[in-house]
Amino acid sequence: MKGNIKYGCNVFKITSKELSTKALNSYNNCENIKIQLKCTIDIHESKPVKINICTINNIDSFYNDIDFSITSDIIPEKSINNPITKERIIKQITKTTNTPYEFKDICVNIDNNLYIPHISELNRLRRNCIEKLENIIINKFCNNDSSNVPKPLVELPSTHFTSTSKKNISILLNTLDLNLDYTLIKNVQNIYIPLKYFVNKKYLKILKDISCNFNLYIYMPVIMRKNYTNIFKNNIDNILSSFNIKGFVISNISNLVLLKDYAKNYRFIGNYTLNLFNNLTKKELTNLHIETLTFSPELNKNDLIKFNSDNCELIVYGNTPIMNMNYCLLGKTNHCFSNCIHKCNSNNKFYIKDRLGFEFRVLPDNIETVTTIYNSKTTFIDTLNINCKFFRIDILDEDINTINNIIFAIINGNKIEGKNFTNGNFNRMV
Repeated sequence: MKGNIKYGCNVFKITSKELSTKALNSYNNCENIKIQLKCTIDIHESKPVKINICTINNIDSFYNDIDFSITSDIIPEKSINNPITKERIIKQITKTTNTPYEFKDICVNIDNNLYIPHISELNRLRRNCIEKLENIIINKFCNNDSSNVPKPLVELPSTHFTSTSKKNISILLNTLDLNLDYTLIKNVQNIYIPLKYFVNKKYLKILKDISCNFNLYIYMPVIMRKNYTNIFKNNIDNILSSFNIKGFVISNISNLVLLKDYAKNYRFIGNYTLNLFNNLTKKELTNLHIETLTFSPELNKNDLIKFNSDNCELIVYGNTPIMNMNYCLLGKTNHCFSNCIHKCNSNNKFYIKDRLGFEFRVLPDNIETVTTIYNSKTTFIDTLNINCKFFRIDILDEDINTINNIIFAIINGNKIEGKNFTNGNFNRMV
């Protein structure tokens, strides 16, 4: 072992050839499962070629007891000098490389000295057989009678996007600026603040002011390991007694276990990282006593119409995180060392520039040595015809005037456009 390793240090093994090989073998070629078929081909002079397909029965298989025949338009002729052989026919029929089928047993009944004018017709015959087999399976197991269709597990509401007279606004402040007066923010109900700011004394006054003027929520980290868990357990009682906290923004399911003792007295809001993608997910998360759920940013407008959005929140503005990495780009390491100069604690802003010149905001977090990289373009969704309980604004570096202008535009159904803005997936198909 190399490096600055001292007695008593924790040493972690990050690679294992044996484990990697075992993992690779567990999924390598696992999709190459073939359905075995039997085939009988009758080829006689001046008669159409006939093929019979039947499946080899397996226990509890969809393909049990299937037997059918196809008569082709191939008419064999007497051969002059190049008769077709059984081997050539078998070779053509067994070409099922990119399908989930294979011919395990092929019987060819053929007269002597026959010629097939176009050998490619055998390929077409094979494809027709496979297509018919698939259609048999579909018709066998898919009942098209609408009277017998079972009700969906979750009833889809008949609601559509309509403009609302009042729009409730939530704001996530990814960063706090000591020089800004956040009490000047207008027309906002909820403000989410990351957990790390609640244990930093220099932000005490800002948090006090926010908790007196807005519904203040603790925004739980997306990645939460030992350091954040210890910070939470050691400080949560003091935080709740010092500030008027309304609840928590849950970023992963494990947060529910950590916060189980606070479920009765505080509201839980599900973050977009819970990947609310359909009504089944919504039902399960609601059963976990999460009162408000944030839609996945991967959803488009047509997907959102299918939701009953009475307890949902939609992110309509912000730079979407595109990556959370366990690495500090500033210190060039995956661990926060005591001798680091801690550029992450400065007031400087950091970016990654790609080959096209786009700048991606970088936000380091030295508590767990996690770096978040944000999209270079800001998502802004037109809220004119959208109906949900809350509209969320994600703030990185915007000042108070900019924040108020964004809120005003959202409430009035206006849209901010330009080269630095994007609709995200709202108007796209996932």
